[in-house]
Order: sequence, then structure tokens, then C-alpha cells
Amino acid sequence: MNYILYLFTVFSERSGDHENTRFSCPKLCGKSYKREQHMKRHVMYECGQNHQFCCTICFTYYRRRDVLKRHMDMHHVPQCENRIVDEIREFLQ
Repeated sequence: MNYILYLFTVFSERSGDHENTRFSCPKLCGKSYKREQHMKRHVMYECGQNHQFCCTICFTYYRRRDVLKRHMDMHHVPQCENRIVDEIREFLQ
């Protein structure tokens, strides 16, 4: 059997086994995830946890640091960049 065809067959069989597998939250909050890693992240940072990461500009709280970073990138970085560019322009005049 061709090695590439063999790998494709093995991968297809493995992915078929796990296609319907869901990882439920052990705290019984009702959430479930396709990947075990995502369920573990949910248990550690989201399920029953307080919001521990705060935006220093608009004071919105988030449970996870990556969500706060995404918020900053989407909502505040353009504002900060514009402010910095304006300050540089004023300085150069």
C-alpha cells in the first residue's frame, strides 16, 4: 500500500472515531466542547470564575486574558495609534 494512502486511511479512521466525541464540563454547567483542551480552559478560567482581567481604557472586565487582548486590539489600538500619531505630529510642528 502506498504510504500516503496509508496515512490518509489512518487519519480518516481516527477522525471518524472522534467526530461525535464531546467533552462536558465536570462542574455540570451544561457546556460541552469538541476538544478536551477547550473544556479544561473553560473549567480553569470561565466556569464559576470571577472576571479577573480589566481593560484599563473602558474598564470592561473579562475572564480570560486572550479575550481582553482581542478586545484591546479591536477597540482601542486604533485609538491609541491615532493618539500617538497626533502627538508626534504636534511635537514635530
